[in-house]
Amino acid sequence: MLSYDQRPHGRTPRGDAPLTIEQLADDLHHILRALVPTGPLVLAGHSLGRPAR
Repeated sequence: MLSYDQRPHGRTPRGDAPLTIEQLADDLHHILRALVPTGPLVLAGHSLGRPAR
């Protein structure tokens, strides 16, 4: 099982880059490629509401 803080939720800072859905997807892509490169994979998620500003 793997879980992670999606920026800017939890303890992960927003950073200076513009925050887009594409950036969040890219973050997840890098995490999965590094930790689960061959699968199998079951991906589950939930709504996080509006990000902090």
